[in-house]
Amino acid sequence: MTDVELSRRDVLRSGVLGSVAVVAGCLGDGSGSTTTAPGTDSAGPIADVSVAGSDLVVELVENHDISGVNLIGPDGSAFAETKVPAGETTTRIELLDIRPGVGGYDHYEPGVYELVAVGGSGSSKMEVALEPELRITAVEQYREGERPSDYGKLAVSVENAGTGPTWVYDITYDDAPNFAANNELVSGAGVPQLTVPDNLEQAVIGPQNQRQYVGTTTPLQFGRESDAACEDSTTFSIIVGVPVGNPLEASVSVRVRGESRPVGLVDQYTCTEVEVMDFSAGGIDA
Repeated sequence: MTDVELSRRDVLRSGVLGSVAVVAGCLGDGSGSTTTAPGTDSAGPIADVSVAGSDLVVELVENHDISGVNLIGPDGSAFAETKVPAGETTTRIELLDIRPGVGGYDHYEPGVYELVAVGGSGSSKMEVALEPELRITAVEQYREGERPSDYGKLAVSVENAGTGPTWVYDITYDDAPNFAANNELVSGAGVPQLTVPDNLEQAVIGPQNQRQYVGTTTPLQFGRESDAACEDSTTFSIIVGVPVGNPLEASVSVRVRGESRPVGLVDQYTCTEVEVMDFSAGGIDA
């Protein structure tokens, strides 16, 4: 799996006690590291807000008197409440919860939240935008598999240019050469169907990060009835499932080359070389 650090940009827009300050972001690698927002112009006890993996991380100033931090959703209801033990300057609020054992999951509603720090001297408020913005940025042949069928898989790079974390749970295709790959997305984002990453936590993509995903199906698997083995080109669509918003879509044109590799017990094959000749993302955001 490949994680790519994107260019530096603003990631959180925050307002303390009614004032609004733009916070410059420091990017992570998409694999659970922190996307932080140093240099907040806010007054009061909230020193910094960042996203780390599935959590919102709130940093408080030293010698604060804060006893609890609450996160209020875009609809005005309480999303989460957390207590802050005396002397602690860091607290975390879980934004995502994936439960593959039962197929369940929780995902925050995208929008602008209100972060409220409550203490003996009163409360301080900060607006925090939590809105993923995903798009497919690149497609290439998956080259790290161990089986002949893996030559027929594609690695899809997805960028999160937004301010909140989310995850990819499935990749399928439309009009791919292998009809068995032209499936509907699985129902239920709580059961990721991925070859890469194989670690559920690493399926989460943080704000201002890019991650590479590989589905479980093999779109570039061909039948032996073709006389032009590994000398063919084709165009089809890629569909990426995300837990909120519409699926991501892209059209890709590829040419297969190299040597053929037999697949399984059926008279089918994959090709050792796949060249992506054209790629066009559909621009559908999560």
